[in-house]
Amino acid sequence: LHKEYRRQRQMCIRDRIYVVSTLIGGMIIGKLTKSKRYLWGMVLGIIYFVLLLLITLGVYRTLNGDSISIVTSLILCAGGGMTGGMIS
Repeated sequence: LHKEYRRQRQMCIRDRIYVVSTLIGGMIIGKLTKSKRYLWGMVLGIIYFVLLLLITLGVYRTLNGDSISIVTSLILCAGGGMTGGMIS
């Protein structure tokens, strides 16, 4: 039970970092582009996600996690960037 709780907490912290990072990035790119800010924010979030995948593959030589976790991370990254773009 303790290991599962710890893993869940680590995932929650990781997800927060993804959202905050892409949110700030989306706000910055939204201020720079001036048009279709939400779209550019989403693109930034997807690029961030792809970069995370490439780093994971480079370090571990495999994707650690199930497909649901990977898709959830993609949605969080894209959504955070898109939200940042709309806020800017």
